[in-house]
Amino acid sequence: MIRNFFYNRLNIVVGLALLMYVVSSNTFAGSEIKLGAADYVSDRDMSVKQITGIEVVDEEKKKIGKVNDLLLDKNNAVAYAVVYLGGVFGVEIDKQVAVPFGQQRIIKEPTDSERVFALNVSLPALQQEPEFKPGDANATKYVDTVLASTMTGLDVFGKNDNMLGVIQDFIFNNSHEVVYAIIRTSGVAGISDKLVAAPYHVLTVNEKEKKVILNVTDEALEKAPVFQY
Repeated sequence: MIRNFFYNRLNIVVGLALLMYVVSSNTFAGSEIKLGAADYVSDRDMSVKQITGIEVVDEEKKKIGKVNDLLLDKNNAVAYAVVYLGGVFGVEIDKQVAVPFGQQRIIKEPTDSERVFALNVSLPALQQEPEFKPGDANATKYVDTVLASTMTGLDVFGKNDNMLGVIQDFIFNNSHEVVYAIIRTSGVAGISDKLVAAPYHVLTVNEKEKKVILNVTDEALEKAPVFQY
């Protein structure tokens, strides 16, 4: 219920406007865009999809909820994790809070097969935090951020305004910098069905039409190496 309320309250137009400001600031006219993610070889590099939905534990390693979303800032970095508190036995709470991403840890215990998001605060302390609700007064400190979920699913268009694919995911490094957008080309005429990594900072957004612009041709995307997680 909280998750549905969260997304219903989100103003996607504001999110797209911020995205246009964020990712276009480092784009250089006429520069060659190098597609591919050859440096995605470290187990410390992660994707938004890999983080979203993982379990959250507090400073006592008690399970208290899950990661619902990530907030990206104007510096192309993961700034906050939106954490849902609840849905776990013994946790009598049902709310979302935003916690600074860089102050937390993503760990994998020797006995576990999956990663968990480890907070450096207690559940009682989190209970005192204001609920995260985009658009409310309590969310004003997040004005320079945008939810990763508002960007996934956006159509991507190329140089000739031909559709290239759809944004599927984002890759960030150990410094929490968002380095790649992952584009799925499925269903696009003339381009193989595959995943391609495009440098995040070269993307721009057409706010009015709610689409992403990647200044490459169909041919360049077709020749780009396949991205694999």
